[in-house]
Amino acid sequence: MKKLLLILLCLPIFIYSQNSISGVINSNQIWTIAGSPYIVTGSVLVNSGVTLVIEAGVIVKFDFDKFLKIDGELIAQGTSSNKITFTSIKID
Repeated sequence: MKKLLLILLCLPIFIYSQNSISGVINSNQIWTIAGSPYIVTGSVLVNSGVTLVIEAGVIVKFDFDKFLKIDGELIAQGTSSNKITFTSIKID
């Protein structure tokens, strides 16, 4: 019983995991569906010569007045059934 309770208490951590993103991206990155949602807590710059790939199905949420600036390359291609969503952190 104690093991079951421990598993149930830890479960929300895995279900609601998220990645906080801010600052300069200096090397190629892939934002995966497994790491979603990505929370932009500070403005993000993708440097020249660097590629950011955002997989289909990923959700990117922005704090107020934060942005994503691409000086390198952004590859973000969703599908009609698996869209990439860019939204405010205030919208659930």
